Amino acid sequence: MAVAAALLFATAARADCPPPEIMARAADRWLEGHRLPAIDGLATLDDALCAQKAFNAQLERRLGKPVAYKVGFSSRAAQERFGVDEPVIGVLYAPMLMADGAELPMSSTRKAFFEADLMVTVDDVAINAATTRAEVASALGLMIPFIEIPDLALKPDVKPDGLLMVAYNVLPFRGVLGRGIRVKDIRDVEAALAEMRVTVLVDGKVVDQATGEALMGHPLDVVLWMVRHGVQFAPGDMISLGSLGKLQPLIVDQSVRVEYAGLTRKPLSVGFASVK
Repeated sequence: MAVAAALLFATAARADCPPPEIMARAADRWLEGHRLPAIDGLATLDDALCAQKAFNAQLERRLGKPVAYKVGFSSRAAQERFGVDEPVIGVLYAPMLMADGAELPMSSTRKAFFEADLMVTVDDVAINAATTRAEVASALGLMIPFIEIPDLALKPDVKPDGLLMVAYNVLPFRGVLGRGIRVKDIRDVEAALAEMRVTVLVDGKVVDQATGEALMGHPLDVVLWMVRHGVQFAPGDMISLGSLGKLQPLIVDQSVRVEYAGLTRKPLSVGFASVK
């Protein structure tokens, strides 16, 4: 898994970088359950990406190499909420990922939310030359139901904005992976993804619904955007495509399930429970 320098790090030398030791300390404190502070001098996206480089370097020392890309702000609603005008990229680490039906202790969170998402895997390096949705689809392996559980673990007096979120790796925390299906087994995959109906249920009640168009107009367009911005994928890479609907607050004793209709005869689903 290698993010192109042009996308994340090439501008770091020109950015007003927070000291790496400050970002490393923030990463350590975050892993220990503490809330994150504001970052002085964070004025541009270059600054935020430079800070993210140091933050993620420390996470990698503690959690191992990243196992998935995470695309943040891929929906217009998310961009408007955090004051950005295009998506950003973070990464996920293996200890963050849980299996379908997992229980999440809320004592480990600070300000947790959840959202419907969709994960795909890369099968073929031809994806790096893709210019169309069809070329992306032909290079993908699995389509996996996914719930992301971010934790807006900022100090109470810190306002979350786009630059701060980027600096802190778009604040991932946990994610729940369902059972995937082969992309090649989805009939007319481009149309199916656009028309896919996603339903979020909490304790059996519908709280949100969306279609595949929530992801930059089409889920495969998220991958095309990444390719255009210099990401070089390798077989086995995983990509969390972003939010399919609203960010929902997570509280104790909730049963959350997301259903994806339109990709197969029987809807795909993934879920988890929050416990004390």
